[in-house]
This record gives sequence, C-alpha cells and structure tokens, in this order.
Amino acid sequence: MMSGNRNKTIDIIMEHSPWLKLEQFDWGLITSGIVPKHYKKGTTIYQQQHYSDYIYIVKSGRVRLSIYSSNGEEKCIIIGDQGCVFGELSALDGYPNFAN
Repeated sequence: MMSGNRNKTIDIIMEHSPWLKLEQFDWGLITSGIVPKHYKKGTTIYQQQHYSDYIYIVKSGRVRLSIYSSNGEEKCIIIGDQGCVFGELSALDGYPNFAN
C-alpha cells in the first residue's frame, strides 16, 4: 500500500475506531488489490495477546469479539456485523490484540 493511501486509511480508522460501522463507505478506496479471506463459523481469527498486522472488515456475516479473564472466563464485548472493522488497534499501534 502506498504511503499516502496508508495514511488516509489510518486517518479513517482512527477517526471511527473502535469497531466502526460504515455501510455507505466505499471500502474500495482502502481495500483495492486485497483478496478477501473467508472464515467458517466458529473460527478464531486471532487470539488475545497475539500480534497482528491486519485490519479486518466484516463484509458479510457477524463476528464476536471477546476477552478472557485471568481465570479463563470468556466475556463477549461486541458482536460486529457488516461494515464492522476490528483488529485495527494491534495493526496500527504494534501492541498485542486485547480481544479474541
């Protein structure tokens, strides 16, 4: 991705983060040339405390973001549907994901 486009992408995401929903937004502006990846229901896309270089956009379906407490208890923090963006914090700040 070219530097100017990357900066524009970061500006858009940071303006609306966390978990923005922009159904009317033309995602082609920032996803040009990217091949979509499909996940089966129940698949873990990334794990809490792991690093990620990717930003995810829900094109269809839903995604559940959850966290685990120190005693292993899972808590759902959001269910995102079409247009939801997630994973952006780790991809932009270089810290591990705080959710699954």
